[in-house]
Amino acid sequence: MTSFWDLGILAAGPLGAQIAANLRYRAAFATAIAAALGALATAAVLGPRRTLNPAA
Repeated sequence: MTSFWDLGILAAGPLGAQIAANLRYRAAFATAIAAALGALATAAVLGPRRTLNPAA
């Protein structure tokens, strides 16, 4: 888990800079928002399953 965090931090700077340089800052922020929403959706779908009945 920590390795994925480190890889994300490593890739975000250069990728965000390239997007901002080529498509302006608004596109860089929109890309970051889209990535965050995608991560939330993925976590919601693939996250841990919980049951209402702990004995089940």
